[in-house]
Amino acid sequence: LNDITSALSKPCIIDIKMGCRQWASDAHPSKIASKQRKTLESTSRNLFFRVCGMKVYNCTTGDSLSLHKQTTSKFTKAQMQSVLAGFFDNGEGLRIDALKRILAKLRGLLNVLETQ
Repeated sequence: LNDITSALSKPCIIDIKMGCRQWASDAHPSKIASKQRKTLESTSRNLFFRVCGMKVYNCTTGDSLSLHKQTTSKFTKAQMQSVLAGFFDNGEGLRIDALKRILAKLRGLLNVLETQ
């Protein structure tokens, strides 16, 4: 995330891996084993997603919060809910507008996946 946000003064970005199967069908067996291990050792196993990194700028305090996969991989469901809520809160309140746009995109993705 540092590479992507280096030119930004107040970045808000999150890297989420969705699903339990996170390897290509033609992947080498060692790659598959590595990805399966990551799934079992992270929130992907129970929540079907994991946060691999996040940077959030707080408008009120002027502070930035960074989380890395080493921190978030073992989070509980409640902790992950707090992480996601924190991402959509800019310090002045929950960004309902941004949340609605993301949910619309996720619903579109779900629709595509359900029709295939």
